[in-house]
Amino acid sequence: IVEDDDGNFWAAGLYWREQPVAEYVHLKPPFVEEMMVKISPAGEVLREISILDALYRSGYQGTIDSNKKKFDMTHMNDVEVLSAELADKFPSFNAGDIMVSLRNYNMVLVIDGETEQVKRHFRHPLIHQHDPDFETDGSMVIFDNNDDTTREGSLGGQTQLLRVDPATGSYERI
Repeated sequence: IVEDDDGNFWAAGLYWREQPVAEYVHLKPPFVEEMMVKISPAGEVLREISILDALYRSGYQGTIDSNKKKFDMTHMNDVEVLSAELADKFPSFNAGDIMVSLRNYNMVLVIDGETEQVKRHFRHPLIHQHDPDFETDGSMVIFDNNDDTTREGSLGGQTQLLRVDPATGSYERI
């Protein structure tokens, strides 16, 4: 959960879909549709933004893997809102843009806070990442689990922090 400039909170939410959704042509129910949810301090839901809808409307429907676990397709594990205080450090983004981490797609998205379209996505070299943050120097730092998907870590995966330049997508391990 993160607080935005207006004192509202953003969190992850979901809907359990038992009926087909016409816009999601290759997803057969049942499946989970994850949402970014804006909540007032009083607990009122002010806005919901569907991750699937943002991906489809932005031309990223090809990233949606219908073979993933339908009950945890994207595994959205973090929502961050770009503050007005930091916005001038990110020329490609605006205050109110929303960054989300989709662990099961090994992807971090920045979604336009107004149009709900994907502005930027980052994938390589992420493997089951968490907790991307907008930094004061204009970079984004992402905790990358670098999960080698073996129980004992036999393939040598080690967690790492990555500093990403949002303009170029270049990164460095820190």
